Amino acid sequence: MRNSALLLITFLLFIACKDDDDKGPQPPDITYDFKLLKMDGTPATTFTEGENFIFSFRIINASSYDVIFKGMENTYDVFRVFRLGSDNSLDDVGKPYQTTCDRIRAYDRIAASDTLFIELPWQSFPGEYGSSATLPFCPRQTNPLPAGEYYTGFITRFAFAAGDTAPDHITPVTEFGLRFDVE
Repeated sequence: MRNSALLLITFLLFIACKDDDDKGPQPPDITYDFKLLKMDGTPATTFTEGENFIFSFRIINASSYDVIFKGMENTYDVFRVFRLGSDNSLDDVGKPYQTTCDRIRAYDRIAASDTLFIELPWQSFPGEYGSSATLPFCPRQTNPLPAGEYYTGFITRFAFAAGDTAPDHITPVTEFGLRFDVE
């Protein structure tokens, strides 16, 4: 009886360890890159008054296998812009979209060693930039930003899986933020 119990415990431990191996990518296999770009794609943190720019958020799969990006939380504040006051107060300027149109690219497969791009310009004009492949947003008309110091950022968690039926891996809450200037 004692040998049977020991054999059962060993078997259960083997199954538990096997399940952990099948949960898919764990950080640091997935990394993120949040930056602002000039309209030609050059990274920048200083823009001229009236110049349009692009919010660029990238999810990078550095693993050797495909993963499924299942989504992110708190998408209503992604790419929101605040003007910094002289007393470090934040004045909400707005965001370049009305709402998200397709749940921030949820359920996209990111191939091994590949990147998922989520990009949106501050000022959207019909036919000027992007496609449904890179814009999960319903853009809205915004005004050019006047000279000043600005901040954009958001706080979120992400969900990933190693396959369609694999369990989700939920990341810890992560904050992304950038200061930029308009001169």
